[in-house]
Amino acid sequence: MKIIIRGTGCISPQKTFSKEFLEEINSFTGEHFTCIEPDYKEIINPALLRRMSRIIKMGVASAKMCLADAAIEMPGAIITGTGLGCLQDTIKFMDDLVENGEKMLNPAPFIQSTHNTVSAQIALLLKCRNYNITYAHRGNSFESALLDGIMHLNDKTAENILVGGIDEITPVSFDILKRLGCLKSKTQTPSLKNQEPKTQNKSLGLDSLNGSTRLTTGLGLGTSYNEPCASNELLSSGTPGSLAGEGSAYFLLSSQPHEKNYAIIRDIDCRYKPGASEDISKVIINFLKKNQLDIKKVMLVIFGLNGDNRYDFVYRHLQNEIFSNTCQAAYKHLCGEYHTAVAFALWLAANILKKQHIPHSTILYGGPLKNGYLDTIAAQSLDNRGKRLLCNHSIIGNQWLPSVCEADVSRQPPSPIIENVLIYNHYKNTNHSLILLSKC
Repeated sequence: MKIIIRGTGCISPQKTFSKEFLEEINSFTGEHFTCIEPDYKEIINPALLRRMSRIIKMGVASAKMCLADAAIEMPGAIITGTGLGCLQDTIKFMDDLVENGEKMLNPAPFIQSTHNTVSAQIALLLKCRNYNITYAHRGNSFESALLDGIMHLNDKTAENILVGGIDEITPVSFDILKRLGCLKSKTQTPSLKNQEPKTQNKSLGLDSLNGSTRLTTGLGLGTSYNEPCASNELLSSGTPGSLAGEGSAYFLLSSQPHEKNYAIIRDIDCRYKPGASEDISKVIINFLKKNQLDIKKVMLVIFGLNGDNRYDFVYRHLQNEIFSNTCQAAYKHLCGEYHTAVAFALWLAANILKKQHIPHSTILYGGPLKNGYLDTIAAQSLDNRGKRLLCNHSIIGNQWLPSVCEADVSRQPPSPIIENVLIYNHYKNTNHSLILLSKC
């Protein structure tokens, strides 16, 4: 059975709820990303908004936008994935607990602090009494929700299923992540020690950055102070830690053909600590073979690079090996790193397949050149003079360097159709996932 994405709704640090498809990029220079939020009064009853925390507003709004996009009023099931749940309400409840000496507590923050609050609020507003569940599986939270939705469609227990992924960043959670060394910040974090290895063994995960060789398989002895970098410099930063992010994305999955359909989800695979980079390559090759696809048939692969050189070596190995001749893109420099960031990647892939356009801000490498133009997919947009810009990316070592050339539209060969897109993401090299999509 075909699993089809019929509608999407996304709230993120970019303007993903507008009609534009990542044409204007919102860059961040602080220590974390913050979502650009819509006017909730246009989506949710204003009388209900005052009782909702920020994450609930984002979840309900993105779910309602998704249903409106799919022209569906009542989903057959609501399934949500979240890594940390409603952090703001949890912190508020704990603060009240301490300040009031465990007496005379307001029950609302406690009720809204549970991980399934977002799914419950969506169901209450829609008056939906169908299957409702929330998955909190750390780095595979959204993938678990997506897999559950796919199984329900295959079992024909529902015709339309609302699946989403959501997480928020709060001052307290940001401080905790910073102390743990997960983020790029001014605080002292574990650092990789520059070393000159005796042999250039790719299995060690060697990453060449700015002319120096770093061993990216483990922490060195020393520490360093990592200054926060701008979001557009995140992927080439070459230091430990990433930028914290947040977002909410919902998808209406269906098994029925419709003019509004975005893409087909062909398969999904989740792995826990699959092994070395070579083992991950084998997992990907076998995954594609299972779906009767050769690597050459994958026209775009979207990587979960997050600028943390302790973990990005996994992606670098794939970039330079099995996907060296494949168009490559990234997304975490647009939304940040969080447990359900892959939901943003799925939104990106679904829109690429529907619109047949890759935003230039996501391209890492355009693939081999042919007759001076990209042989695979080029990021294309129109400038004020009616000419098309081709975003051509070259690679020097392991550093991806963009360069833009201008050419007349009439001279361009027809753009190839984007048939298949592969998303590969891992969370701290522990929770790995593959999602394969195809054009409807």
